[in-house]
Amino acid sequence: MNQYKYYPALVSAFAAAVLTTIPGLKSFACCLLVPSASVLALYLDQKFNSSEKQITSNKAMLTGLITGVLIAFFSSSLEIFITFILKSNELTQTLPELEILLSQMELGSISDEIVTMLRDISSEITKSGFSIQFTFFLITSNIITDAIFGFLGGLLGMAILNKQNSNMD
Repeated sequence: MNQYKYYPALVSAFAAAVLTTIPGLKSFACCLLVPSASVLALYLDQKFNSSEKQITSNKAMLTGLITGVLIAFFSSSLEIFITFILKSNELTQTLPELEILLSQMELGSISDEIVTMLRDISSEITKSGFSIQFTFFLITSNIITDAIFGFLGGLLGMAILNKQNSNMD
């Protein structure tokens, strides 16, 4: 058993997570950075193990899933740390516009409850730099989206790398 089999996923996930902290790139995290990191993890795994074998779908899906979950963990940790230091984040900055948007949707009491919850979260972040609700929602949403896109990136990487390997023969 290869004791270093998770290193490619760790390296590519950390690199992608660091890139998600850049404001312009953050918008493309789920649909560009996460799948790219999964492709990179598969590529690094092939190079690290000096393997030119075809990548199986199971390996591709598992590598993509692991990479996506690791990205979610690393990017959430970085986001929470930056929020703690700055005592501000996108939620605290866009809350007034979000309140206007929710009031225009005419959802009734649901809208009021959502706005109250978001104000509480924003207030906690502004005062202490940390909110347990924000942390929970951030980690949960990142795990779900990054795992899905990592999984898809693994399949994409399998297709690209297997085609590249078959062209080299």
